[in-house]
Amino acid sequence: MMLASTALGRISEVMRAPVLKITDHPQDPIPDGLSGTYTPDKIDDGYYRYWSLRLPISVQFQWRVGGNKMAFSFGPEFEWRFSMKSFTYLQNNKLMVSDNLAYNPFGVNALAVLNFKSFVIFGRTGLTQLFNQDNSPIRVTPVNLGIGFSF
Repeated sequence: MMLASTALGRISEVMRAPVLKITDHPQDPIPDGLSGTYTPDKIDDGYYRYWSLRLPISVQFQWRVGGNKMAFSFGPEFEWRFSMKSFTYLQNNKLMVSDNLAYNPFGVNALAVLNFKSFVIFGRTGLTQLFNQDNSPIRVTPVNLGIGFSF
């Protein structure tokens, strides 16, 4: 319950973030609001957030190690991205820079997962760029690494 309330509190914080400036051109991923008054030394941090639905197609190998099941799986993963927004921190204030970004709505990733007992390690890397290369000078490849526990 505590995890859910923390997540909901964080979502409401993001939703209340003031808008810094929305770009005039829908395909321009670099907002004009960050030039001029807002110099890079005043900007603390920035990130992109988006929602996605993923469909993994993987091959799995299983074996026993000392009586415990171990598994390794890998394969491609197809992803649909939507609702992408750009945020930054300016003098410790969270600001939404833009929700009008030139991103690729569809992507292909490489996925690998290693399971041992209830411990899970996974890695995912994008095989396609996050932003549309025809409309954006930004080159970003999504990468995720993580650990987890299965029950």
